[in-house]
Amino acid sequence: MIPLPAFVNHTQFQYEVSGEWEGIEIGVEAGELYSISAVGSYRISDDAEKTDAAGLAFRPFRYRMGGQDLMDRGYYRRGISKDALIGRFVGQDWSFCIGEELRFIAPANFAIELRINSEEDLIVKANQFLDIVIEEIEQDVLINSNGIFNVSARLDTSDFITVGSNGVRWAHSGTGYRVGFHSGRHPTLLNGVAWWPSWRHGDLESKRLSISTIWNSTGVEPRVSVESGRGDAEIVDYNESSIVVKIVDDGSSSGTMAIQIRH
Repeated sequence: MIPLPAFVNHTQFQYEVSGEWEGIEIGVEAGELYSISAVGSYRISDDAEKTDAAGLAFRPFRYRMGGQDLMDRGYYRRGISKDALIGRFVGQDWSFCIGEELRFIAPANFAIELRINSEEDLIVKANQFLDIVIEEIEQDVLINSNGIFNVSARLDTSDFITVGSNGVRWAHSGTGYRVGFHSGRHPTLLNGVAWWPSWRHGDLESKRLSISTIWNSTGVEPRVSVESGRGDAEIVDYNESSIVVKIVDDGSSSGTMAIQIRH
């Protein structure tokens, strides 16, 4: 049996900036909520300007910001801002952007590794450090405040999200990739907190995230609006204890959409 990592409720340490994965020997516990924050700056190479954990340290051979669209491919590597602080759970082949701060729900008992999302042909200079804080946070960050709940996710075709008094879950329409699985492994953001749904092999419905604070019914007939991204969202079912929203991506490839549920 593989020993579980040492769980933390508050840990602060210095991380030496590296372009290689570095284990930090700190673990998280399945279903618990955490915050990782990073403070400091660093240089990726001699010709780089200083950057911080959010990334985007521009070099002379890159287009500068201004007239250029931020979505230019030159600013990203594997869908994440170049030079940003990223993390992954040990044993997984996908990573996620930490940036200056990430709030997330641990999908399982995992140890964490860190690295800088640098270009493969550049070596991060040694003796540079970020101050890292990892701490448990309370579930009340997911409270549906004043009947408003925000969801952001990467869609391929269409998916259904159910939010209710017993938690939240996704269901897939059966065509294209399931939510979060196109062009990488992307979390769903619930009021800004990253959640990676767990799916049994072949199932079209994720396991439920059992957090009761997500739902706080006001008794008002619900509404849903698309806050950003392309596509549509509509309510297909609701009652006093839950709501089901269908979200459809209208593009020819996957895209990220943010919706707001009011009720």
